[in-house]
Amino acid sequence: MIEYNSSIPWSKDSNYVIRCLAANFAPSKAGNPMLAFEYEVVAPTEMESGSDKVNIAGVKLRTWQVCQTLEDGVVNEEKSAKNKEALAKLYTAFGITTELNVENPDSQAFVGKCVYALLYDEETEQRKSPTAEQLKAGQRQGDIMYNPVTKQPLKRHAPKIGEIYGLAPVGGSVGV
Repeated sequence: MIEYNSSIPWSKDSNYVIRCLAANFAPSKAGNPMLAFEYEVVAPTEMESGSDKVNIAGVKLRTWQVCQTLEDGVVNEEKSAKNKEALAKLYTAFGITTELNVENPDSQAFVGKCVYALLYDEETEQRKSPTAEQLKAGQRQGDIMYNPVTKQPLKRHAPKIGEIYGLAPVGGSVGV
């Protein structure tokens, strides 16, 4: 069995159990109030990749949920209604019954709970650090990196959460 690393594509399935390790309420880079989450894979503890068994127990995932969208310091009601709807769906999936307050959500109510989730692979091409010229032009990433032998672009894989369905047993028993 091999340990999971970013060179291994993640196996898409709707039967993962993940545990919320941390949930923090803070402003996003754009200044919008958001919840930042850290999860770990609880079950299954392994997946197949080609002919290999891969240990995925404890693999970490990070995601966030914007609570309110501010534009020039003013709440955008339409976007904020969508944010609130998505946050309410998370509250329901986690079995949280406290009143939803987008200005001060109960972030700690998520911590320690296990939920069923759809996880999928997000593949990205690896990039060089930007050159001074690229930075001057406003580019935050450099050119795509290539394997010098195969001439193929270097790829990185990461598990992403597609959907959270609802509470799962703390031990992480997978269903169907």
